[in-house]
Amino acid sequence: MKNVFIDTAGWLALGNKSDEWHLRAVQIYQQIARERWRRLTTDAVIIEVCNALRKPLLRPLALILTDNIYKAVSIRKLSCHSILKLDCLNQTVARPVFAH
Repeated sequence: MKNVFIDTAGWLALGNKSDEWHLRAVQIYQQIARERWRRLTTDAVIIEVCNALRKPLLRPLALILTDNIYKAVSIRKLSCHSILKLDCLNQTVARPVFAH
């Protein structure tokens, strides 16, 4: 099974229809789902998503997006330490997909 790390920009593009990268993010995410890649992220990334959506008008989006991330069985939440450890062991894990 292939791994893909989804960073802050990826989640924001996926969750925000007005983001300039939204359509591309949706296409990539659907491909990842079809091909059954293991989706990886961290609590730090989720915190960054919340911080980016901190304006009162965007808070409902932040709640929906982070709830969906946490509820998704197919998304594995890694600690930052785990990513560093796997990277040190030369295992392909953390490569941003949706970076601008």
